[in-house]
Amino acid sequence: MSCAIGNKSHDVQSMLIFLDVFFLKSTIDVWNLKDEAGKEMPALVVFSESLKYLKQSLYDEAKNQHTDVTLSDIKWVVTVPAIWPDPAKSFMRKAAIIVRFLTL
Repeated sequence: MSCAIGNKSHDVQSMLIFLDVFFLKSTIDVWNLKDEAGKEMPALVVFSESLKYLKQSLYDEAKNQHTDVTLSDIKWVVTVPAIWPDPAKSFMRKAAIIVRFLTL
């Protein structure tokens, strides 16, 4: 499976490997990502926007198939590897809350 970010297609497996390396080797105060041009962006923005894209894509596909599914009909489950440290799990929870996958 692949997904597109910007004008590039990315293999989902490669992205999952990146996430493991990112969370296992990073500390919470340096969670910024750089693009190919060197521009930095907070990782929380990148991850929440990625989740938002997945959420919207699923909803759009449901509409294209002429279903009467609404976003409130969907129960979202975000999982993370058990090996990830607690700050990484918390980070993903924050990204999911921003996109309204989870509520407090």
